[in-house]
Amino acid sequence: MGDAPGTTIAALGLADSEPVIAPLANPGLTRRPLTPVHPRLIHTADGALQCAWTRRARGAWDWPDGIKTPLNEESETYVVGLGPADSPILRWETTAPSLTLSAATAAALAQDHFGQPLWVRQHGRFAQSDPLLIATIA
Repeated sequence: MGDAPGTTIAALGLADSEPVIAPLANPGLTRRPLTPVHPRLIHTADGALQCAWTRRARGAWDWPDGIKTPLNEESETYVVGLGPADSPILRWETTAPSLTLSAATAAALAQDHFGQPLWVRQHGRFAQSDPLLIATIA
């Protein structure tokens, strides 16, 4: 599929007797969903945390009619994590571009995980997007 490590590409021009072969620097990069944008974190009156973001879709760079952009994935799924993106301490999954953490959860996060990043990734058919930092737990 061209997304495995060690994938190469060959180029052969009209006057070339042998192809030039080069490794792909970012195999599979175009199959990864775009990173969500516009992170928002709202502290509600009851102490809950409402996290929200805006999704993006590959190949949909403009919105000519102002309608929501097609997803270009089989489903809309996000992973919200706490801590390092490669090995999160906690993680949640959601099918909407938002997640609400209860007041009890928010208090526990502030007490036990102060200073840790809270991030979101869009889950795609072949890979996950790069993480978007929503906030740092304070």
